[in-house]
Amino acid sequence: MSAEPVPTVADSGETDTNGALDRLANDLEAVSSALTRLESGTYWSDEISGEPIDDSVLAADPTARRNP
Repeated sequence: MSAEPVPTVADSGETDTNGALDRLANDLEAVSSALTRLESGTYWSDEISGEPIDDSVLAADPTARRNP
């Protein structure tokens, strides 16, 4: 099993290092939040309405917190 290469700032042509780091920090925060919701059993629920989040929404964005 070979691991896929992880894109880097240089690969994306990104010159705004702080912007790239901010986006990475936001992504990590979203993943951490999703894992916390998974542990508490609320992962599949909209944070505002409490209604189930559509499977298609979570398939497209596993860190989604709300239905669109």
